[in-house]
Amino acid sequence: MAKRKVLSARGNLPETWEEAMKGFLFWKQAQGMSQRTLKDYRKHISQLFNHYPEAYNPSKLKLNVLEYMAKPVKPATFNLRLVYILLYSNQ
Repeated sequence: MAKRKVLSARGNLPETWEEAMKGFLFWKQAQGMSQRTLKDYRKHISQLFNHYPEAYNPSKLKLNVLEYMAKPVKPATFNLRLVYILLYSNQ
């Protein structure tokens, strides 16, 4: 399956991760995602960027995500982070 990149109407990336997340959540809402799923996306994505504010820089994203995922957490928490963060970063 081919990967797709979602860009703003201006043809470039939003200036902040908050703007990018807002657009992503609108897109997921339009796909029919539940309010609970949208809330979980918001929570896990915000946690990543609050811990690593520089992660919105494409050159730092991979390292910051790996550091965030390497933190010691319970398996269920790890799996939730994995799903929500990886889906967000691949869009």
